[in-house]
Amino acid sequence: MNCIINSYMFIHSKELYGCSLKQYDQETVIALSTFGEGTQELLVLSNKDDNLQKKSQINLDSKFVIQLMLLNELIVVAGESFQIFKYSKNKIDHLVDLQSNEVTSCFDNVDNQKIISGSINSILTIWDINTQKVLSQTQVFQNQEIYDLSLSADGNVGSLITNKNGLFRFDVRLNQIFPFQTRQSLKYSKINYNKFDNSYVMAIDQENGIIDLYDTRQIQQTCQRIRCQDIISNADWLMNSLIISACQEGNVEIIEMDTHLKQYQIRKEYTIDNMQIYDNIVGLISANHFGLIYLKK
Repeated sequence: MNCIINSYMFIHSKELYGCSLKQYDQETVIALSTFGEGTQELLVLSNKDDNLQKKSQINLDSKFVIQLMLLNELIVVAGESFQIFKYSKNKIDHLVDLQSNEVTSCFDNVDNQKIISGSINSILTIWDINTQKVLSQTQVFQNQEIYDLSLSADGNVGSLITNKNGLFRFDVRLNQIFPFQTRQSLKYSKINYNKFDNSYVMAIDQENGIIDLYDTRQIQQTCQRIRCQDIISNADWLMNSLIISACQEGNVEIIEMDTHLKQYQIRKEYTIDNMQIYDNIVGLISANHFGLIYLKK
């Protein structure tokens, strides 16, 4: 099964890790961040008229970047610092430091108007993107680190995971947190809400190659399990019932969430360090290589 329409490659001088994609009319915009020793870099690439090229680059103050996200003309960068940058066709400008006194481990956005971030000190913060001000802040746990969080499509509810194998659902409006009943032997490290219908949360045990799907509509959460071939770099929802998973040893699979869980291998060429998707567009990172893949819808 050939799922690929087109693919492109960009090679940088330093190792890459952070990635975010957006599609604007006939142009795909990509934000990338570097990884490793020395000064980290933030790059913006553009793919237009089948021409993938670097448009702009800026050095970062942070020693490491955990996550970044394109929001309209802004790039939000989380890690040692929590920062917002503004980019244009050939320039990136530092806009504001939201937080610099603790490590921001994860964040998600609501309608490009609000950001909800989680820190290693277990603090959930809601930010106004336009004013860059704190709307609310809550320490949700003691002696636990927030590893990852993900919001529903409407931003009213979300889920998060902690370093003590906790999987929780939180209500943004009520500022309340509820635990999931999970398989405690696992070590979840990534989580993704199904933003197509808000019905499932995907919890990923990267080391053991396991994706667990929890039905958020049930009080007693049921779990549907997917086993991948090796260590998972990342996985996400491609559409309502399709999941795309990228594994370290180079396997990229599209998995149908039905009774058969059919798997299709797209390609196996590089060790995959990270994967991000936007609609039918997939970005893959392998060391200092970035691959851009367009899938059939």
